[in-house]
Amino acid sequence: MNLNIVFRILSFILMPVAVLLGVIDATNFLPQALSTPQLLLPVFVMAAIVMYIFSSFRFYRNGINGTTVFTHKTKDFIKVNGYVAVGFSMLTLVQSIIVIVNKELFGHLVDMCKSMFEANKIVGYDPVRFCNSILAVCIIFSVLIVAHFVTCMLLLKQYKDKFVD
Repeated sequence: MNLNIVFRILSFILMPVAVLLGVIDATNFLPQALSTPQLLLPVFVMAAIVMYIFSSFRFYRNGINGTTVFTHKTKDFIKVNGYVAVGFSMLTLVQSIIVIVNKELFGHLVDMCKSMFEANKIVGYDPVRFCNSILAVCIIFSVLIVAHFVTCMLLLKQYKDKFVD
């Protein structure tokens, strides 16, 4: 399959997720992080993921499919944010797999979900199914980000003539 098609499909899958993450990051997490400095790192990681997805898609749409020529700073921007996104995705992937494999950890996660459901008076949700769903979403998102990053790096290498000083 053509690398451009794979990248386009992955980008269109990740674009709505990036919009959602960006809105959540800007409206919920950033105001909290301004009052609690410990939360700044997760805010910046989420922002890096969003910026990576948007900037790599912009490079694809305007550079590969269009006639725009970018500076090397844009290439560096895509790479740096991509490394942060892949690092986060790899950590999430490994952690999710460990939780799924280790029944004790999974039981602890289910107990935490039960207590959160009870504290917020949420009824009608199965904590086991909820935790399985969250872990599946984390694994799928992580695999998509890693695949997107690999194809993006190959495209950056293939279309290096689209970057000038």
